[in-house]
Amino acid sequence: MKTPIVWFFGAAFVAMGLSPTRAWALPTVDLVPISLSFTEVVNDDVSGTYSQSVNVTIKNTGNVAWESSDTTMSVAIGDNVVTGVIYGPTAGGGFALGHRIAPGKRGFVHLSLPSGTLHHCQRVRVRIDLGHEHQTMIRAVFYNDTAVLSARDANRSTACAILPPPHL
Repeated sequence: MKTPIVWFFGAAFVAMGLSPTRAWALPTVDLVPISLSFTEVVNDDVSGTYSQSVNVTIKNTGNVAWESSDTTMSVAIGDNVVTGVIYGPTAGGGFALGHRIAPGKRGFVHLSLPSGTLHHCQRVRVRIDLGHEHQTMIRAVFYNDTAVLSARDANRSTACAILPPPHL
């Protein structure tokens, strides 16, 4: 039998729309970087300057949807710190600027880097939400904001394989 205090907190979480099986889980938005893709684009076809259009795919592993009027996010890719814009999934299967990212769903941060910064299958450290502005509730949501990802050239069909080190 539940004690009255446990029942009270469990009922409060149900009233907030949380699952009774996760009654002790606090409402959180926890964004995690999961993949990195890029393509070379022409900035100015007269002078022939190029840059890299980069997408950092993020997943909301929290239990509350990400929603914000501020759609910009600071991201570090290797030694480059840049500001990108957040896109979330739409009902039609596409993505839209600033669209909500529900728990378990993916979105991406779109940004620009100088040409030649990333190379196909290059392993690079990616850190999202440098300003701690897009994730909520507890400090623990920031501990998984850094990942080493393989940069994938969106114009190439070859996948990046991570091979174990050779036995010598």
